[in-house]
Amino acid sequence: MKAYIDNKLIRRIAQNSVENGKNILLEACIHEGVLTEGEHIQLILRWPSLLEYLDLGSLFDDFITFDVQNQLFFYLTTALTQGADKELLLHLYDQIFVECLTHIKALPQIHPKFLIDRIQQKRQSPSYSSINELFSPSLDHYEYSLTDNPANTMHDLILYLAWDRVCVHLAIVFENVDQNPNIRNGLEVLKECLLESFQHITSQGKTLPGFFRLVETLYAYQMREEYLQTYTDSEWLILCEGSRALKPRESLGDLLYIDAAVVHDQELNETPKEFLKMFTLEVVEKVNASLSLADYMIEQLKRDDPRWRYNLRPVEIICLREFQGSLFVRQVVRH
Repeated sequence: MKAYIDNKLIRRIAQNSVENGKNILLEACIHEGVLTEGEHIQLILRWPSLLEYLDLGSLFDDFITFDVQNQLFFYLTTALTQGADKELLLHLYDQIFVECLTHIKALPQIHPKFLIDRIQQKRQSPSYSSINELFSPSLDHYEYSLTDNPANTMHDLILYLAWDRVCVHLAIVFENVDQNPNIRNGLEVLKECLLESFQHITSQGKTLPGFFRLVETLYAYQMREEYLQTYTDSEWLILCEGSRALKPRESLGDLLYIDAAVVHDQELNETPKEFLKMFTLEVVEKVNASLSLADYMIEQLKRDDPRWRYNLRPVEIICLREFQGSLFVRQVVRH
């Protein structure tokens, strides 16, 4: 079985392999009937999962703070308040992206040799043998890519991480610029920039930017005070419950049961309706709130922009719980 996994579960599996030398995920899947005896699990690690497994989950702890002390934040919020024209706002959006890219490139951890060394250290750790089958295929893939094609691989990683930070920066702007008739058009311009960036990056087929970070930024936009009275009761319920799905902004975005499921409509229509497998330690209520929020935002995007062509493919999310050092299946969510 090939499957995706969230970062909380990665940490727990790795910790248990050190403490007890066990593969608790495989044990749980066999015990709970997800797999039969002799079957195996191969985890697919996207960038946030790989970085978490390599103990780089705190990568953003010292990232630039985007607030009133930041010069670019000051320029952007001032321009919005003064009703700046579209060209200036486009330029400032580009500058945000450039600043994020520059800061990501400067991180000492974002270097092929550093990452290859971390991968090899993981392989050589005494506890690795118990979870080798889970992580080895993905580690092989990244080690080969970082060795054989480091330029493109690092471009992919840097762009993925910079996109994550751009989304966070824009969400902060949407939350902190006061209600003002002058800024409404400006905020709409910034939102359109973000949507165009997502579609442009995704259409190139090299980097799949984190979709749920985009959802969180759109959430910040829609929760502005001037919009709160415009929602129906059902929309308001989705937005309120969706607040529990939001990820900490200083952490890696790892809502893979949504991010890994994003697909172009054409591909969705052409591929078999096979469920992507996901493992998570999140409670079922939070998983459902996340899916509902993502569905709602996709509906809004399709309604407001006929060019939007992305949706979620079918997913099967296996929600696990931990008890006395073992994992058990809490519930399986199909969407």
